[in-house]
Amino acid sequence: MSEWNEPIPIPDYHHEITLKERSSRYIRTAFDYFRREKGEKAFENFLDSIRLDPTSSIFEHIYNDRNWNSYLLEVFIYSRLSNLFEDPVRACYEFGIASGSGRLDQKQTLFTRLTTIVPTKKLMKKIQDAASQVSLISTVYTKNFRVEKIHGMEWDSTDVYFDFDKLPVRYEKPHWSTIAAGYGIVEGVIRYRKGLPVRLKITHWPVLPSDMPMFDGKKYMQQGNEILEQETQQVVANIDQGAFELNGVFFNYGRTSIAHILWKPESFLASVKRFIFESRKQSKALQEEEMRSRIMAELNEEHQKQLSKYKAELQEKNDIIRQKMEEIKKLKIQQDGDYFLTSLLTSPYLVNDNKNMDVQTEFIVRQKKQFRFRNRRAQLGGDLCLTSEVTLQGRSYTFFVNCDAMGKSMQGAGGALVFGSVVQTFLKRSHFSKHQQSKDPKRWLADLYLELQNAFVTFDGTMLASAIFGLVDSVDNKLYFVNAEHPYAILYRDSSASFIDNEIYIHKLGVDLNTTSDIHIHEFSLKPGDIIIIGSDGKDDIAFKSEDGNRIINEDETMILDVVQQTKANLRDMVLALRRRGRITDDISLLRIAYKVSPVPEEKKKEEPKRQETQEKINLYDQAVQAYKEEKQDEAIQLLKEVISQDPNHHKARILLGGLLEKQGHHHEAIEVLKELPESEFSEKALYVLLKAYKRIKNYSEALNVAEELALRKPSEFRYIWQLADLYRLVGDKQNASIVLERLKEEFGNHPKIDELEKVLA
Repeated sequence: MSEWNEPIPIPDYHHEITLKERSSRYIRTAFDYFRREKGEKAFENFLDSIRLDPTSSIFEHIYNDRNWNSYLLEVFIYSRLSNLFEDPVRACYEFGIASGSGRLDQKQTLFTRLTTIVPTKKLMKKIQDAASQVSLISTVYTKNFRVEKIHGMEWDSTDVYFDFDKLPVRYEKPHWSTIAAGYGIVEGVIRYRKGLPVRLKITHWPVLPSDMPMFDGKKYMQQGNEILEQETQQVVANIDQGAFELNGVFFNYGRTSIAHILWKPESFLASVKRFIFESRKQSKALQEEEMRSRIMAELNEEHQKQLSKYKAELQEKNDIIRQKMEEIKKLKIQQDGDYFLTSLLTSPYLVNDNKNMDVQTEFIVRQKKQFRFRNRRAQLGGDLCLTSEVTLQGRSYTFFVNCDAMGKSMQGAGGALVFGSVVQTFLKRSHFSKHQQSKDPKRWLADLYLELQNAFVTFDGTMLASAIFGLVDSVDNKLYFVNAEHPYAILYRDSSASFIDNEIYIHKLGVDLNTTSDIHIHEFSLKPGDIIIIGSDGKDDIAFKSEDGNRIINEDETMILDVVQQTKANLRDMVLALRRRGRITDDISLLRIAYKVSPVPEEKKKEEPKRQETQEKINLYDQAVQAYKEEKQDEAIQLLKEVISQDPNHHKARILLGGLLEKQGHHHEAIEVLKELPESEFSEKALYVLLKAYKRIKNYSEALNVAEELALRKPSEFRYIWQLADLYRLVGDKQNASIVLERLKEEFGNHPKIDELEKVLA
């Protein structure tokens, strides 16, 4: 069974029109209403979007009241049509009013004109009988006829019940559009065919507010068994507790919907008089319509000439627009070419040229600006990392630098180019100059700072950069470095992370305060096994949602210490952990310096060594795998649970079990199983299962975090990037959804899933 809150794919029209579950008139009047409200061109575009040819026999079957269609076909078309209105629920209600009113229903198959003189109570009986004739999915009846006084005036009232006790076997509950349209028909009949003032309010829905696009102007979502208001994330109900009330309306009310209806009564004599008057009025209107037709026929020829002129003007304007778009496209290609050239210029300054085995260095640089040029992926920004070796006073030192130039994209890249070129020139001069090699480490670092400062000062404050650069002495176990208003360096020692020095003594490079004579060189004693982490402020500028739903930027500079400890100073895991906490909003670069860390044998590189499995456990896991291959899923699940109960660290068993549970629809259990995996054991397969499980329970924020991690791991995998775009859409971030969608189109071209997502975002 399709879940009503998920988009229904385009059905097999040939199959659906033969099921005879629902009258075609519901679809026909919805089409006519849409034509009237949006115009013929919009209607043609809509038919094209659902791949329904208006000249085909299929369209004739769906549109013609003499035929019948499936319930799925009605829900599919109602959902697609209503999404083109600002308030989809109100739109479906208007479809029903149009059907009940007879204004668009020229065949008048539901009621004849005599309904205008039938007393209202008898009319309600006719509504019940007629509804039973045109709908095979529900029984309609009324209860509690009574008189109510409102502001001193008497109104007749009753409760109208739609009991969906005849739904096709493939459905558990009716769709919200059916309920809204059904009560729209009731109001349309009384308001327009009967001509009476009427008020109708749906008081009981057999669906959840999260199944509907909106309720009372608000959107709702389901997380597990809880219903939340989407904007505020406030919990409003728990579905395990049965039907619940929301703003005076009950939801999840079995299979029955109830509405309270009031109308102003009218005497039988007054009804007859109004019927006669309206008949004369309609006769006169018919004569006026015939006269208008004759006038239009006379003006038609002139109209066609004018229309041809408009078409020529429109074509000319389209040609101009097309020409401008081509110019914009050329400028975009030129801009991307400039970006690509700049990225090539900065690449020589992103090198890990350290060969000292006692001082292991590695870094990650991920710029915010990502782009493609001639099918080549590149990035551009102001972050820079570089390592090398320097000989001073006959001793070899490991040189390192992490820089963050001011600005994004081209501005930041320009600062990185200046910084990198000065550093590389200084390193080459030190390599060949005996004078440079005779300096001690502190003097050498001070001279490098002065050259960088002098270069940046010439830009008069338009180009600034923060940086940490320094030297590691593996003989004396010393670390020397300069911090030019860069985030503090971090020490990871004995499984604990802390800042080396939380004082800033030097301003950013380019700030001219005439303080170059007072250069502070940090000196720190290293121990074997120490790891130093240095990074730009991109690691701290993480955006996440507060409790009230607002987007805020992290202001806790100590958050990174928790991340370093959690990941044991593994750079790749640090980036993934940061993405799980929120969205990275800036360029990010991380430099890792491991001092005299013992090399880890290849078979022990996992963070958590595998426990020795007994032969009995191995056999048990093999049995589970064999059961899985033979499609005995229940048996495989039981065996895997037994394996995990004996050895909770059997990661392969845990991943396979999570996948089987998710496949069988046990989404919450699958999440609990997979969440016990350590960070280092999350394979792409495990993450993708976790993504699908979170998405199924409508926990879109967690699913989005997993999708971002998958896209980071494998940016060329279509399904990961498509899921990322779709989840941006589901959390209401249409801007990022469109950006990712454009990336999909560039890389994968035409694809049905891309087309479908593009139509939903339009």
